[in-house]
Amino acid sequence: DVYVGQKAMVTLDAFDRLENARTEILALTQRVSGELSIGGSTIPAHYILPRVVASFRAKYPEVTIDLVIGDTQQIIDRVIEGSLSLGLVGAASDHPDLACEQLMDDELICVAPPDMNLPTWSNDQNAFDPDALRALPWVIREQGSGTRSAFETALRERGMDIRDLRVGLRVHSTLAVLQCVKAGLGVSVTSRLAVEGALERGEIRQLHLPGLSIRRGYFGVHHAKRHIFPAMRRFLEVLSNLS
Repeated sequence: DVYVGQKAMVTLDAFDRLENARTEILALTQRVSGELSIGGSTIPAHYILPRVVASFRAKYPEVTIDLVIGDTQQIIDRVIEGSLSLGLVGAASDHPDLACEQLMDDELICVAPPDMNLPTWSNDQNAFDPDALRALPWVIREQGSGTRSAFETALRERGMDIRDLRVGLRVHSTLAVLQCVKAGLGVSVTSRLAVEGALERGEIRQLHLPGLSIRRGYFGVHHAKRHIFPAMRRFLEVLSNLS
């Protein structure tokens, strides 16, 4: 197994060297070409990366892009192992092999079905009420999700554990969160970017949680010890315009 793994790594390195040589030659002729594998956690992949890719493709139409979607940890793991060139994810990583840069931020909000009976909240916007949160039925994201991580951190700062919540459903995508809330299965915390349309159409409503303000960043990550070939360098330049 060790021999097979080493052989696979040698083969991967050989392909990397060939691709790097080809793209560097193209760069000398002012062309940017080749293939680029990009990973996005669910919110960046659906609501941020499409316009970034459109801007990039307008400048560099000869680059073929493979867009992979997963949760934050899955994308980070694939960048580390080398199967993705770079990623845009919802939580920072301190892995020693990664370069990680915050590019933009977002607000996480609590959303609820429009007809659900909800507890009466204090008029004091700073009055955090853990009992009211425990009384709600919750739909939450899976372990590894940047959204869940940000929610956990916000609760922890208020002395509360996410395991104290009455969780009836755990789902693995932002779209699933939205559909479950619309179906009346519970309340959830998610990106404002992801639910603006549903809020405007009245399919869900925002539930203000006194004393709990949640913001999170979106981070560009790439392998700090791998060669940055031209297409990847140009895409990183386009990503940097998000900040």
